[in-house]
Amino acid sequence: MLLRHVADRLGVPLFTWTRSQGLSRADLGDMIYESPDAKAVQHVIASRQDAVYHFRSFAHTLTGNDLLTSLVRDATPRAAWSNSGAPSCSPGKA
Repeated sequence: MLLRHVADRLGVPLFTWTRSQGLSRADLGDMIYESPDAKAVQHVIASRQDAVYHFRSFAHTLTGNDLLTSLVRDATPRAAWSNSGAPSCSPGKA
């Protein structure tokens, strides 16, 4: 997976989110938060740990959800000044 390679090169962990599996650290597999989308994005905002975050099939979740869209916007500036870059969302199936 390309994002795992990017995270390795940056020396930071990779976190993945799917609707069915929640947010987890890819190399540990331990779920941080179950499926609620807002909790996962709030974790990104609150976390002080540089990391790469991949939210799979998240674009569908944002459609029509003003609160979640606002939270993603809040998370983006934090990612922009960290080593990890911006949050990643893919259109793949969860």
